Amino acid sequence: MDVDGLVARVDNVGTPLQVDWTTPKGTNLNKVKLEYKVDTGNYIEIDSNIVNDGNYSWTMPINVASPNVYLKITASEPAQPATNNVSGKFVVLGNIYITAPNSAAKWVAGTSNNIISWDFAGTVNSVDILYSKDSGMDGYTAFTIASGVASDNVTVGPSGQGQFDWSIPGDLIYDLLSANGARIKVQDTDYPTTYDESQSFMLKGGLTINDPTGQTLVAGGTQSITWTRTANISKVDVLYSQNNGVSYSNIIVSDLVFDSPSDTQNTIAWDIPETIGVEAGGNGYRIKVVDSDNADTDTETPIFTVEG
Repeated sequence: MDVDGLVARVDNVGTPLQVDWTTPKGTNLNKVKLEYKVDTGNYIEIDSNIVNDGNYSWTMPINVASPNVYLKITASEPAQPATNNVSGKFVVLGNIYITAPNSAAKWVAGTSNNIISWDFAGTVNSVDILYSKDSGMDGYTAFTIASGVASDNVTVGPSGQGQFDWSIPGDLIYDLLSANGARIKVQDTDYPTTYDESQSFMLKGGLTINDPTGQTLVAGGTQSITWTRTANISKVDVLYSQNNGVSYSNIIVSDLVFDSPSDTQNTIAWDIPETIGVEAGGNGYRIKVVDSDNADTDTETPIFTVEG
C-alpha cells in the first residue's frame, strides 16, 4: 500500500484518503477487507466488501490523531485471512480554521473582549495561541497569548469549535503594535504542524489628551499640551485645527518621542498663534495627537477659542 510515511489530514469537507494497492497476477482475489489501527491498538474494520480493483477512498475517522496509524488489507472473497499485507506507519491529524479576527479587525492594546475563534476538523485536543506583529515573519515569537487551551470550548467533541477572549496587555514593555501586520496563529498543542494563521489586521495603542481641555486661551501666549499613551507608541505628531477639527493643516511638532521609554505621559509647550481669526467655515480651535506610525490612533481636544 502507498500510505507509508504519509501525513493525512481530516478536513471540514470530508476529503477522503486515496489508498492504492497491487495484487499479484493469478491470485484471483475478488474482494478485500481494509482495517486500520492506531499505535498498538486493535485493528478496526473500515470495509470488508471492497472490490479488488486496486484503490479505495477512505473517509478517515474524526476521532483519530496519531503519528502511528497502520492499514491492513486482507483477502475477503475468497476468504483468506492469511493473505494480508500491513502498511508502514503513517500520520493522521486534524485541521484548524481560524474564523476571527479577520482583516477588518482593529484591536486596541489595554482592552478585553478581543475574541479569537476557530473551527477544527478531526481530533485536536488543545491549542496554543501565538501572536506576530509582522504577518508571521518573526515566527510568532512576539508574544504567546495562551497555551493548552481546550480546542472545543464552544462546541464539544471532534470537529468542534473554540474561542479565546484575549485581554491585550497595554504595558509599555510589550512590543505588540502593528498598523497592518498583526496576525494570530492557533496550533495544535500536541502536533504543532497542525495550525492556521489569521488574516493580517491592526493592533493599535491608545492616546488621551490631558491638557488643554477646552478652555479659552490667549493669543500669543504659551500653553502646555499633555497626553498619555497606552501601549508602546514610540512617537507622535501634534497638530492643531482652526476650523473645529475639520482639517489639521498646522503642525506643532512631528515624530516626537517620549523623554523616557518608561514614560506614559509627555508634555510640550505650545506657542499659541497670534491670529484670533479662523479659517473660513469654522470658529474654533482643536489640538490633535496622532501616532506617527499609525494615523488610525489619535485623540482630539474639545473645541476651544483663542482670544486676544
